[in-house]
Amino acid sequence: MRESEEDLRAGDLAEFRRYADDLPLFVWMQRSDGAIDWANRTWLEFARLPHELALSTESLTHLIHPADLPLVLEAFERAITTRETYAIEHRLKPADADESEYRWVISRSTPRFAKDGGVSYWLGTAIDIHDSKKLAEQSLESFQLIGDAVPQILWATTADGTIDWYNQRWYDYTGQTHEEAHGWGWQAVHHPEDLPRVLKSWTHSIATGTPFEFEFRLRGADGVFRWFLTRAVPQRAENGNITRWYGSNTDIDAEHRQRVRDAFFARVGEEMARALSLQDTLRAVVRLVTPEFADWTLISLTEPDGSVRLTETHHRDAAKDALAKTLLGRRYALETADTGVGSVMRTGRSVVFPAFTRAEMEANLESDVIDTFEEIGLASSISVAMMYGGKPVGRLGLVRGPGSPPFSAADVPLFEQLAARIAPAIGNAEMYERERRIATTFQRAAMTTLLPRIPGIVFDAIYEAGKAEAQVGGDWYDAFRLPDGRIVLAVGDVAGSGLEAAVTMSNVRQSIRTAAFINPEPMRILESADRIVRALDNDKFVTAFVGVLDPLHFELCYASAGHPPALLRDALGVTKVLDHGSLPLGLRQRSPARCSVATVEPGAMLVLYTDGLTEVDRDAIRGEASVIDAVGNIVDRQRAAREIFDAIMRDEGPHDDVAILTVSIETTSIDCDVSRWSFDVRDGVAANAIRQHLGSSLRARGLAEHEVADAELVLSELVANVVRYAVGEVRVTLDMTTDVPVLHVLDEGSGFEHNSRLPSDVMQENGRGLFIVSHVAEDLTISRRVAGGSHARAVIAGRIRHRDREGVPS
Repeated sequence: MRESEEDLRAGDLAEFRRYADDLPLFVWMQRSDGAIDWANRTWLEFARLPHELALSTESLTHLIHPADLPLVLEAFERAITTRETYAIEHRLKPADADESEYRWVISRSTPRFAKDGGVSYWLGTAIDIHDSKKLAEQSLESFQLIGDAVPQILWATTADGTIDWYNQRWYDYTGQTHEEAHGWGWQAVHHPEDLPRVLKSWTHSIATGTPFEFEFRLRGADGVFRWFLTRAVPQRAENGNITRWYGSNTDIDAEHRQRVRDAFFARVGEEMARALSLQDTLRAVVRLVTPEFADWTLISLTEPDGSVRLTETHHRDAAKDALAKTLLGRRYALETADTGVGSVMRTGRSVVFPAFTRAEMEANLESDVIDTFEEIGLASSISVAMMYGGKPVGRLGLVRGPGSPPFSAADVPLFEQLAARIAPAIGNAEMYERERRIATTFQRAAMTTLLPRIPGIVFDAIYEAGKAEAQVGGDWYDAFRLPDGRIVLAVGDVAGSGLEAAVTMSNVRQSIRTAAFINPEPMRILESADRIVRALDNDKFVTAFVGVLDPLHFELCYASAGHPPALLRDALGVTKVLDHGSLPLGLRQRSPARCSVATVEPGAMLVLYTDGLTEVDRDAIRGEASVIDAVGNIVDRQRAAREIFDAIMRDEGPHDDVAILTVSIETTSIDCDVSRWSFDVRDGVAANAIRQHLGSSLRARGLAEHEVADAELVLSELVANVVRYAVGEVRVTLDMTTDVPVLHVLDEGSGFEHNSRLPSDVMQENGRGLFIVSHVAEDLTISRRVAGGSHARAVIAGRIRHRDREGVPS
């Protein structure tokens, strides 16, 4: 804030001067042009001049040390021009004293302003700092004396941070001369990457007086950078002002590099632990090495044919990285060379090129890649063999381009240690990839890819192997049609992963198929599969869902062995959870329970899936809700499984295997190959008419007369059996959607199950008819209906000529 002359007069100028006379420092007042018009008694006594001469500017110039006078005059003239306070250290002596009596002072003068803004006068002071200055000089002399005897680099600066002394160690290490190093010349040997941060920290310490501490690199006379820990502390005068800084540089190159190595190898370990494939492992390594240690990193692996080809690469510069990736899959090193890069794989010995010239490129690289390497920039390189199982499995190459510090033999141990760590990971990743390929191939071969083609029913399925888990799992889906027209739907998941899980999956899946053909009742199917899992004796358990769908009568019987429940979306879009849980296969107890039943009407959709779909976010409850939402939003039934998968995964790969099977019942086209009749159990005429309709339908589809006669016999015996046991309406259905016709007879009686043996009394009529049917028909099953009554299914001998096959018998 500017102070006016009036402010000083208000404080009584005479009183101010009286007090100033008693102060132990020099006080003076100058006019606006700089001429001194008053000084206190302390100054007059020191100057030892008559009063008029003591105030004379000319006399004053004779009292200031000749070496300091230009600096003092320049500082004051600058202050007069800028009208700003000035302060400067200089030497001063009395008029009659010799040179030995010069004393150091800090002179300071501040302008005082009038109301009109002009300078009214200058108020100056000078403080004697001679004793503290001498003490500092003595400290510096002692510091210098000790400094040349210690192995560290020592240095000292003035208060503003200008270095005015180094010990001999600095010159020995850097190769600088005294003239080159003086002041701020140390910047020339600092690493360019460190210098901006060092300058920022050092200038902050100078401004605030806080001790300085920093780790940075200094270039030695040999051109090699080494790491130093630098510390500096300020020396202060009695008044607290900083007079000097004293600093030291301690060589910590070995310690720093070891810390960097430890931290780097820790990151390498973490990244390789996360990497689940060979390519992920290689990508993690090259991106860690670049740009930490190299401008460009290359990894080449040995192919089955013995060639060594570039497998992964990464350059710090995006444009050069794109160019480097054009080399992927190619041989770049002359493997037949006796020395150099090509010898690394044969000898296992590392090769370092501090300077990689065009001639060395021609001696080490394939001719068709030299121009590309030169365009990317190859100034220095190291090649290290990656050994696994006693033999080289690949080569690690590191490149620095022009402008980067060259590699030296001192760098080789670090990269050999890196190669020793990543080689086992690469070997394990390759073994994992082989097992994964085998497991995936086996699994896909064992899993059906052809879904049934049934008029009026749309199937869709998807299987995706887990991309984030260690190995391929044992998930599967299956859908197949039984001879009697029913459709078996299954989905399951084998605990564990890898080839063993895939083999278990194949065995369980096949056991479900086999059991379904013997007894297509879901609970009995699961019990048969449970016995298979126990017999495998591999300590695995399996979750599975099995459903048997009657597409003609829209009925689904289902059971689950510890598996996520299936979903049923009805024609109105409402999704229901089909929960029928029990223990997984391998842990079950034989149960008398029957399967659950659901109605699957036209327009409905069934969705079966494995838990890899619900555990994307590792939250099964939230995952199940997400699946239900996805099912409710399906648009294209032809791609229903894919729509569900995409909605849940959101462009991310699944953590675990995922299998999805969807079955949509359409509202049209199913009845084009289905005939339906009904009659009252007491109406023989209607029953006979149905028999005639049956014969006509089968003849129209190309069955021979004896095959038609057999079919009419089967119908007659089934109807006769119903008349004997049932009451009410009887429904007859002829299904010609399969390759052979299937006859269904449904009644509303008490219900019974079929025994294919003759009655014990061979003359007894009861049971003889069904025995005949079981021998005339290709297959006969009779089951109790949940709503009451029985459902007989007879597979009729004879091949059907399908209309959609241009009249050619199937």
